[in-house]
Amino acid sequence: MAEYTPAMRRTTANAMLDHPLCVDLDGTLIRTDLTFESLLGALKRRPWLLFLLPLWWSRGKSHLKHRLVQAAQLDVSVLPYRAEVLDMIHQARRDGRHVALVTGSHQTLARQVADHLPLFDTVLATTEEHNLIGANKALVLEQMFGRGQFEYVANGRVDLAVWQRSGAAVTVNAPPSVVRQVAGMDIPHQDIPNEGTTWRIWIKAIRLQQWLKNLLLLVPIITAHEVLNVHALGAALLAFLSFGACASSTYLINDLLDLDADRHHQKKKHRPFAAGTLDVRAGLMAIVLLMFCGVGLAALLPAGFQLALAAYLITTLLYSLWLKRVASLDVIILAGLYTLRIIAGALATAISLSFWLLAFSMFVFLSLALVKRQSTELKSL
Repeated sequence: MAEYTPAMRRTTANAMLDHPLCVDLDGTLIRTDLTFESLLGALKRRPWLLFLLPLWWSRGKSHLKHRLVQAAQLDVSVLPYRAEVLDMIHQARRDGRHVALVTGSHQTLARQVADHLPLFDTVLATTEEHNLIGANKALVLEQMFGRGQFEYVANGRVDLAVWQRSGAAVTVNAPPSVVRQVAGMDIPHQDIPNEGTTWRIWIKAIRLQQWLKNLLLLVPIITAHEVLNVHALGAALLAFLSFGACASSTYLINDLLDLDADRHHQKKKHRPFAAGTLDVRAGLMAIVLLMFCGVGLAALLPAGFQLALAAYLITTLLYSLWLKRVASLDVIILAGLYTLRIIAGALATAISLSFWLLAFSMFVFLSLALVKRQSTELKSL
């Protein structure tokens, strides 16, 4: 990660050293979006709030943000802060400049960030009545500091209205089209480029290696000696892909709901969403896409398999929200999900399962789940 140094300021006029440095929060100072994190935190604590979101939205984005902050509990001390922007702020303070945190996130969260990072002279943020983004933010900054009398650091297309009234611009991890537009403005411009998202990060996020568990779907055709049955193999392959896509979507859901807990964990804090290497919004879109693909493939298979897949999705969702925190029950649920894969494979290929195979499977998977839990507890000692 490149460290911010005064030498990087050559693109900014020396006169700007006398002007305030105004820094955006979401996607700029931090590698995430607090509104979406508030949404996820609120839904994890109170899932039924999902039905109130349309009502809150109808009363305006500022009201929605206010309600989400009230319902969620975020620890700003573990947010993925961007080192380059922090270095920029520290340099501005050494130069004696006024530094302002200017964000579309709710003022409650902005104040918490400012308390955690005592680097800001002014904090401007969204209130219940006023959404401080785009043109609204540009007008406030112009009225406070004057047109062209401040430097603005941000990352998104919505910030173009602010840059048009600023005296200097810094784009942080911004889309190429936004960087080009800002570069075309007649103001000093510095770009801290996009670090890029590699396919390896997404592979890690969707837990592609965990798809091996879905090979259990092949157990019925193996035990029934139907491995040469082309129709059964084709159905099993579709079931494998369907389960894999849906399972990956549940892994993403689990990671997004556990952001705060993962950031407090010594190892899990490096997961893509917790570390901010993947955007929360991209994660939500990936969940929809994977779920659509998984359910679409399931539609090509018998209704029994579709019911088994639905049972898997409901159980894993309940596990992410609640069941994994219930002692002993969580182990039984994990063993049951493994056995459910065998049942789903049988339903997809229209092969009957024996009671003994199901009983043996549940016994083996329960034993493995208990061993895994015991090893995890021993490592935490």
